[in-house]
Amino acid sequence: MELMRRIPKLATAVLLVMVATYVRLYPRPKPPAIAWNDSRAPEVVRAQAVQDTVRNVEAKLRLSVIHDSLLQAPRPAVAESALVIRLDQRLAPTVRANIERALRERWSELKAGSRMQAVVAIVVDTTQYAAVGSYGWRSRSTVFVPANASEPCISILRIRVQPQELSKLSEYNPTLANRHDPATPLLGACPFFSTYGMPGAQVHQWLATRGWDVAREATWSRRTQGLHVATDPDSGFRLFESQFVAPLLNQDARYVTSPTAVACVAGHGESCREAMSSHATSDDPGWTAQAVASNVFSRYDYFWSDPQVAFGPFQGAALSQMVRSLGVERFGKFWSSNEAPESAFAAAAGRPLEDWTREWAHQLIGEQSTGPSLGGRALLALLVTAALALAGGVIAANRRRVA
Repeated sequence: MELMRRIPKLATAVLLVMVATYVRLYPRPKPPAIAWNDSRAPEVVRAQAVQDTVRNVEAKLRLSVIHDSLLQAPRPAVAESALVIRLDQRLAPTVRANIERALRERWSELKAGSRMQAVVAIVVDTTQYAAVGSYGWRSRSTVFVPANASEPCISILRIRVQPQELSKLSEYNPTLANRHDPATPLLGACPFFSTYGMPGAQVHQWLATRGWDVAREATWSRRTQGLHVATDPDSGFRLFESQFVAPLLNQDARYVTSPTAVACVAGHGESCREAMSSHATSDDPGWTAQAVASNVFSRYDYFWSDPQVAFGPFQGAALSQMVRSLGVERFGKFWSSNEAPESAFAAAAGRPLEDWTREWAHQLIGEQSTGPSLGGRALLALLVTAALALAGGVIAANRRRVA
């Protein structure tokens, strides 16, 4: 009888443990925070901040100078060559040949048009700077979007080399030649302009306000891979990836996408609209409205992506996947429309932009649900704990009754 009287209390205790565990496990784990132990003196930190600012300003000025020189340099007519490639002659002949072949093959694969010209340039830069910076291969090129239909789209990759180290330039060449898929980051958004011309006024404003983050790469000839298979097969960090990155990505896509993207997949329409709404993604919107950093698939993109970027490292492929979904003709109608992006997309696709966003996001990160939830392992652990607690309570009650 004593045991029967204790069972409701034991059941209540087990229920409270289950509820507490349930609440404790919600929300899902957030990306691991990285705590930096900066032991530098405050004046050193301030000096470094000033140097970083100077370096950024100098880089932008130098890129602008290179852009202006390429803009003024003689070029063949668009009808003769929609893709113009300018490679620094100080690069090894094999490197130049490999890169030019990759660019032209990708251009042909995309079936890019000839409405506007695209210029791709790799420049060995020996200019001296006031701020000391790193030299050598940079994985990101910068695309200057055209201001009007008469200008070309210009993509620039600077290889910064100190004058006294020009003789060592060949050391960078193997990296340049063997880089996995060099064409995509070098072409950047330029194929959009060559194929579809200048975007409509409101679509252009939408893209510029976003810093062109959804059009950083032209990959409409390929389907974007899901997050769990997005590792670079040629990466030098295979051990690191196999031990840490792959399990992390497979465990939960929320590590590399924002809560907005997850909510969108789960069916929250407002989150889908927010993911594609106009928002500034830079502290220098005047620069990012015309100069676009290329999109790069690397381990650093996964861990260092801007938390405001809804779809993580795949945000730059959004419009390319839109081309795949709509087709060339209907996407061209959206691109050139003078209506707001949401209205332009609905008119071209026959459905709301938020519906397409949810469908694309689902392809990337898989099925998601809103509200509290437990994974299979967590639920099993909870049930085992509850069973052990109940058994322990029963055993303890029997011992007290016998005594």
